[in-house]
Amino acid sequence: MSKYPIPFAHDRFARVPDFVPPRPPEEPPEEERNRVSYRGVLRKPTPPRAVAKAVWIEQKDKPTYRSASFQNVAPDENQDPAAKHFHFLPGVDGMQVKWEVENAHLVTKARIELWAATDANGAVWVQEKTEGDAVSLLQGEGEQGGSLDVAAISIDDGERFKGKVPNLANAPYQVRLVVTDKNGAESVAWTYFDVLVHKIVLEWGGEDLIPDGEIEETKDTFKDVVAANEKYTLKRLRNEHKGQPAVTSIKPTGSWPVVLPGSLAAYVTYYEWACWRDMAFQRHRWLWGRGPRLPIVARIFLKNAAGEAVHSAEAAKALGKAQLLWDWEDKPLDARRQSAPHGTAGQFVAAALNYKVVDDGNDPPGCLNVHVERGGKRGSKAAKDRIFPAQDGGDFPFVVEPCESRKWAALSTAHEEGERACCTGVIFQPSRMALDSYKLTVAPVVARTPEGKPALDAAPDKRASERLRDLPGLPVAQTATFEVKRLIKARYLRKDDATPAMDLTKIDQMYAPAGFLFDWLNDDPDANFSGFWDKDEYNRLIDESITFADYETSEDADVLGKRHKYETDKRKNPIHALANLGDANAGRQGEVTKWDHWYGVPRGAPVQPGQKACQEVMAFPDLRVIMRAILREETKNYIDKRRWRNDKKSAWNKFKAKNAGAQEPELLERFFYEELNVTSQNKVLAAVDPRVTQAGWPTVLNNPKLDDALSFANEKFGGGFMALMSELHHRKVMQDAFFGVTFFHYTAAYRVVDRRGGGVQDHSLGGVAKADMSSDLGLKSCFFVWDHPTSGRRAIASGTEQMDGNMTACHEFGHSMHLPHANPTATTEKERRAHDPNDRECIMNYNVADRHLCGVCILRLRGWAYFKDDWSDDTGEHAVLGFSRSDPTAEGAAPTTPETDFYISKMERQYPELKRN
Repeated sequence: MSKYPIPFAHDRFARVPDFVPPRPPEEPPEEERNRVSYRGVLRKPTPPRAVAKAVWIEQKDKPTYRSASFQNVAPDENQDPAAKHFHFLPGVDGMQVKWEVENAHLVTKARIELWAATDANGAVWVQEKTEGDAVSLLQGEGEQGGSLDVAAISIDDGERFKGKVPNLANAPYQVRLVVTDKNGAESVAWTYFDVLVHKIVLEWGGEDLIPDGEIEETKDTFKDVVAANEKYTLKRLRNEHKGQPAVTSIKPTGSWPVVLPGSLAAYVTYYEWACWRDMAFQRHRWLWGRGPRLPIVARIFLKNAAGEAVHSAEAAKALGKAQLLWDWEDKPLDARRQSAPHGTAGQFVAAALNYKVVDDGNDPPGCLNVHVERGGKRGSKAAKDRIFPAQDGGDFPFVVEPCESRKWAALSTAHEEGERACCTGVIFQPSRMALDSYKLTVAPVVARTPEGKPALDAAPDKRASERLRDLPGLPVAQTATFEVKRLIKARYLRKDDATPAMDLTKIDQMYAPAGFLFDWLNDDPDANFSGFWDKDEYNRLIDESITFADYETSEDADVLGKRHKYETDKRKNPIHALANLGDANAGRQGEVTKWDHWYGVPRGAPVQPGQKACQEVMAFPDLRVIMRAILREETKNYIDKRRWRNDKKSAWNKFKAKNAGAQEPELLERFFYEELNVTSQNKVLAAVDPRVTQAGWPTVLNNPKLDDALSFANEKFGGGFMALMSELHHRKVMQDAFFGVTFFHYTAAYRVVDRRGGGVQDHSLGGVAKADMSSDLGLKSCFFVWDHPTSGRRAIASGTEQMDGNMTACHEFGHSMHLPHANPTATTEKERRAHDPNDRECIMNYNVADRHLCGVCILRLRGWAYFKDDWSDDTGEHAVLGFSRSDPTAEGAAPTTPETDFYISKMERQYPELKRN
């Protein structure tokens, strides 16, 4: 094919026979010859002949619109058939075949033939008349002469011409008029016409077109969630989310996300985020398998004689078994780099994308989507990995078959009748891997090879965009570049606007290279979500958390009408430690319940007009006062004891002199941090411990080596404080049945003080991700961040400048996404091995300068297999190989396989009762 419409050519049809001249007259009898004068010349008389001089097709109401005519009597006089193209829409346009025949009264036989370009063995329709009927046909009535209404052409071939009219599938056509006269002369005149495609319009199909059955490789345990998610992805593409009306048309340019609701923000146990089984990869595979099945319908518009687009049941008859070729290509590397991270991480990702790029004809040339050994589809020859999987016309109503040359492409067949007349379609099944990309190109099959194969199914060394340049004028439909995104539903919750708001776009930007797309509930005006707690609800949930006393048992919760159990990991410290005080400690519970934790005042105490909420998670002012007093007193006692070395006493005196004018209580507190060594601090804390117990406060000491006395106060209160906090937010998420990540934000959760002067805020903890939230909630998670900065830096802890609050939020969110700490913050080999060893600036550190995710984090979040999958497929071969953290172009080594039954069994128990809206 060089251009469209394809120019008419004689050699596309069976050869037109040569002109047969009339037979010469018989010799006269000898006596007749003798009577002829000897001086005369004996000449045979030339008999008159009937000749087909022309045949053409014209529009009934516009005779000037007519086709070119050709004849075999004087072929040298014919024009080039490519000089003029003629088309109409059979069954819709009123057309007639006209002709000019010399000496029509001498005709003994007239035959009108219709030839299709797809069949050189014989005409597809013939009408033949003899003797007087032939003459009557050719001469017609009146001055207009003979004609044939095209509507009278009824092709008796139910397989190729179901509508009985010339159709697109077998176009173009040749009409022949074959005339035989009394003297045996046989002449032929012919003309051409075409059936043309005007345009193709692509639309998203409805849920009813999603095939029955489950997505391959998904887990039966999650089938209800999978089915709901697949429908949600389609609704999102159809713009039906957030109550919007459906917009089914597919835009042809730009970028369009294929959003897969996030399944990554979920854990089986607290340690799953650092699990060497790479459960993040497994869960994503179990929930999305080989990718969502998204129906696309192509509406085919044919071109009528006036050049207008027609899509109707009548027009569908002129389709025949027309086919469309569905092609695709991915983003080239240069385009991918525009959204890729910079520096070391970008280099790591680019190298990983080039893993085993081999142009063997199974994928578009140069395809950089994820390789099958990393969890994607590139490089696979399996039918399950086709982007347009084969369809037999059953569950999905259109027949789809793979191409032979362009193996990644497919052919679909149009419907000639019924409710889907003039349409065809495919199931578009992208991989589940984030940032895999697909730009679709759809073109009509308008020419075939001599073997009957689609001419479009050629040039496997060319991408779809390159093939288009070879086909000027072809009515092609293209889509925007579809890019798989991992959708994370999220909400941001503060007590009130006294808490300086985080910049949520920082999280969006940080995780964009991983293909994350956030639906912040705060941005949805129809969600009836203010972004702030309700005061009464807040205090009620704290009370409920305190009275939930027995962490050894489970308690049901009502989630979307389904009973759902709390579960705790009894192998660790109890997550409900404070609540475990029980009836025997009712007095201690009362110390908590007597406070209005919204304002940080005793319940029933007067509240000043306009007073803002206390921005701590919970407010225990008396505990703060007691702890600070005890700390200062014990620090002073420590300094004054005679057995201490004189240099401590001397250091204290110098410190007071250096900070002349400061109040001694504050100086004692600062001296504790800045001047006492670790050994001395531990001795002070050891003296504090019994004083706290004697004061009637619970002692749950999880970490005696604390570098912040006020943090120590809370830890002494204790692990119980953290447990109560966890229970509070746990209940909030369960109560709201919010499927996504909840970001709780407070200030001064751990009292922030100026210990070094100059307004520097100092404390030890800026945020925490509560992974154990999701052990109960399946698809839910939450995290907390404190002390949002106003100065661009959050704090100084142990002499080290820390991240600002926005980066703390990004860091804690990473934990909710299964990311462990990176070097140098990482404390275990398991944590370190989950990061690129060449990138020391991953956000999963605590360093203030860290502003990006490392390459390993990015790929894991995209859904790549990081560790080797030890579960075998039916052939006994490993289904997936993980990538190496130090060389992403090499296969990753499989770590020692741990016991997995515990993880798998717990995960499977999470989902059966969990439903999606």
